[in-house]
Amino acid sequence: MDLHASGDERLRFHLVTRPWTRKAAQFRDAEGVTLTFHDPRDGGENGYTALSGRLRELTRAEERRACWKSTWSYFHPGGADGTSRVWEFAPDRCEVINHRQRVAPSWRAATLLRRPTGSGEGGGVWQLQQPGTGTGTGHTATGGGSTSSARESKS
Repeated sequence: MDLHASGDERLRFHLVTRPWTRKAAQFRDAEGVTLTFHDPRDGGENGYTALSGRLRELTRAEERRACWKSTWSYFHPGGADGTSRVWEFAPDRCEVINHRQRVAPSWRAATLLRRPTGSGEGGGVWQLQQPGTGTGTGHTATGGGSTSSARESKS
């Protein structure tokens, strides 16, 4: 599937599929989905990222046009105004293993959870989950292993 990352500061992705496909039916029925990204470096042994969250079908023409990726038009006639279905994926859980950056080098994924802050759809604070507890640390995570605050912006 050819994803399109949002251009703003919120972590969101857009996906497109034809309305009669099995994928479209699964998206309509899904309460939650997981997208996985494999890191092919080092013979595939470097790690992966898995994002879990919610899908929302974009039905308003202006929403569809705002996120439409031009290369999608090759396979989806009519572009953003055609019959293909466009979905927005907003993750609320992220698992990461990256051996090069020493993120979870023992193959126990570092897990981040997005905690809502009341700032609207897609906003919130990402918190590092303590292994085996299912709860956050109370600290927010940013790049480089820091525990300083990193809030998602309102849009």
